[in-house]
Amino acid sequence: MEGFEIKDYSAIVSGLITALSTLAAVLITNHFHLKASKQNSSIEHQRDISQRKLEKIEEFYLLFEKWETNTSNIYLYHLRVYTGEITYKQVLEATNKKDNYLPNDVQKLKMLLNIHIPELVSEYEKVDAARSKVVPYIINSPNQNKLNTQDFILIQKHFDSTCKAFKAKLCELANEL
Repeated sequence: MEGFEIKDYSAIVSGLITALSTLAAVLITNHFHLKASKQNSSIEHQRDISQRKLEKIEEFYLLFEKWETNTSNIYLYHLRVYTGEITYKQVLEATNKKDNYLPNDVQKLKMLLNIHIPELVSEYEKVDAARSKVVPYIINSPNQNKLNTQDFILIQKHFDSTCKAFKAKLCELANEL
């Protein structure tokens, strides 16, 4: 290799060092961009999950509100029988005419609860328990079941307050997202 001098080698070595430095800089930059991209993707994914859960909570809240209102209205119709304002037959006619639920509303309510907000199932069971205490007052006329009007009012108020507490838990969960 005649004709190569030290300055030729230094030009090749400096070019090689420059190329390696550039390549290393590109690799380091890509590594940090990839890391930031993964982090942003993870944050965006978490935000999407939170948004979807919030939408499901809102949908559940609306269905629950509708169910609570309809259930309370039925109980209030029956209370009017206990106070002697209307007959049990009139209540049955009035409540059978009402079509306040769309098909599968209650099933959808329970599906949303069990799939999307299972952390509130135990709270919902309290609502269901309060509702079940009112049922004996409406399955038969007051003459047949011999139940007390004041007890019916207290149990209805308990149902209302249990529903209110449950909705507060729903709001609390939504605000945590």
